[in-house]
Amino acid sequence: MFGKPVESMQSLGSIALDCYVPERDALRTRDQRLVPVGLFIGQLKKDYPTGYVFQKLMSPHESIKRLCGDRLATVRIVTLSEDNHANVFRTCWKIPSGPNTADNYWRKGNLLASLDAEGRVGHVFSGNGVDMAHHEHHPDSGALLTGFTIPYWQRMLDIVLEAARLMQHIPLIGWDIAVLDTGPVIVEMNEFPDFLLPQLADTRGVLEPDFLAFIERQRRKAALHKKDNVRIFKAM
Repeated sequence: MFGKPVESMQSLGSIALDCYVPERDALRTRDQRLVPVGLFIGQLKKDYPTGYVFQKLMSPHESIKRLCGDRLATVRIVTLSEDNHANVFRTCWKIPSGPNTADNYWRKGNLLASLDAEGRVGHVFSGNGVDMAHHEHHPDSGALLTGFTIPYWQRMLDIVLEAARLMQHIPLIGWDIAVLDTGPVIVEMNEFPDFLLPQLADTRGVLEPDFLAFIERQRRKAALHKKDNVRIFKAM
């Protein structure tokens, strides 16, 4: 199973569990640690009183597994939606490395890759600022990353755009999408997506004319909505 807090960000508090070891009354984690069941449950009650979610532990597409092992490497897709229409704003690929089970870029050793319009990997790097390092091959497997194409790319885009239209009351969403052998799966949606990732991946900022125009339209809609609510309140 994969577990994570109901209220959390950046994979904090998450855990990947392989199995239950009855003779030790313990849980074996994906990184082969043994955690006593009683201790684990006690920590959940203490640290996450608002709830903890368990999900089926998924394995990535075989081609991705060969690159970075049996752990999810999700694609971050940022969508913009308005007036029942959605479009893809930015994309990038988060790649786990080293001892990390989660692919969050803030975890030391993880990689970030740029993607072109066809889902093909451009440049790949780790770190930030003076610690940034460029990679052509995955540090663990040695497999070539540059030029790799994300499987089911068009199907992934179709799923995300349909999801964005369904969730159009949230006009800006950062989706994390995993690719399994059976196709893409939405792992989560972020209504406050981190713009650092696509800006690093694309080596350019987000404050471009189209995005600024989108933000301005959203501000006008919010102002009108607020004015309408005030009018209704006064009428009551």
